[in-house]
Amino acid sequence: MADETAIDKVDEELRRHRDRIEAAERQIREDAARIVGVLQDDLPAYLQREIKARFVSAPDFADAMPAETLDALKRDADDEGTKAAADIAAALRDPALWLTDVELPDGPFELTHLPRVWQQATRIETVLEGLLAKYHFPAAGPRAQYKPPTWFVSGTLLKTLMEAYRTHARERARLRQAVDELEAKRRTMQLGLKWDATP
Repeated sequence: MADETAIDKVDEELRRHRDRIEAAERQIREDAARIVGVLQDDLPAYLQREIKARFVSAPDFADAMPAETLDALKRDADDEGTKAAADIAAALRDPALWLTDVELPDGPFELTHLPRVWQQATRIETVLEGLLAKYHFPAAGPRAQYKPPTWFVSGTLLKTLMEAYRTHARERARLRQAVDELEAKRRTMQLGLKWDATP
């Protein structure tokens, strides 16, 4: 039967696990900050890439666009991209988006596996659509969808950051499960002591 010493041992194990959860959460916040940095650098570049692709794929439209209009388009894309990236990055700095319980599958791990993060990142698509409409680009098939970079951005590979995030998130999930199990064990032990203490 459990005694106070056994409960003290469980309490100590709970403290250790909670400390490790805090450490994992610090690492997750650091991973998130690095991921947000990559996105903040990539989102304006995405607008440029996508607008250029639309421009060159519509040769008649592109040939007819005056140089002044093209200059204005490029300035607007820079300005809107920078502003949108800052707004999106600010939203993505919310720790609740990253300290969440989501499925952490094996295999490639991408932003799409974090629905609330992905929802914020894809706000750039609305900015793109607005610029395309403002400059009267011809319709070009399905709506553009943001694709996170698979190349180095500012010396960092998003895939590597996502793997680090998944590793730390899995450790956090494992530790939280262990804490839940220990808390249940502690409660059972306390109830056993209560039972034994009552004549």
